[in-house]
Amino acid sequence: MVKQINACNNATTLSNGQTLSEALADRDMLMKKRNLLAAAAAKANEQDYRFTHTEVKMCVTLPIRELQKQIDSLSRSFRELDTQIQAANWTVELKE
Repeated sequence: MVKQINACNNATTLSNGQTLSEALADRDMLMKKRNLLAAAAAKANEQDYRFTHTEVKMCVTLPIRELQKQIDSLSRSFRELDTQIQAANWTVELKE
C-alpha cells in the first residue's frame, strides 16, 4: 500500500505544477523552518531574572520583530500549501 501511495503522490500534480510528493516535502520543510525560528524567538524573548545588580546582564541580539515576520510568512505559506494538499487528498483516487 505504501508503494501505491508513493506512486500516486508522484503521479498527482497540484495546480502550482508540483507533484504531491514535492508538495509534501516542501510542507515539511516549511514547518521545520517555522519551528526553528519560533524556538529561537521564544528563547531570545525570555525574561532575564537576575538576583543582584552585579550579575552579568543579558541583552537580546536577535531581531525579534523580523523573526516574527518570517515566522508569520512561513506559517502562511504552510497553510496555503497544506490547503492544496488536502484538496488533492479529497479528489485523487488511489489506484490499485
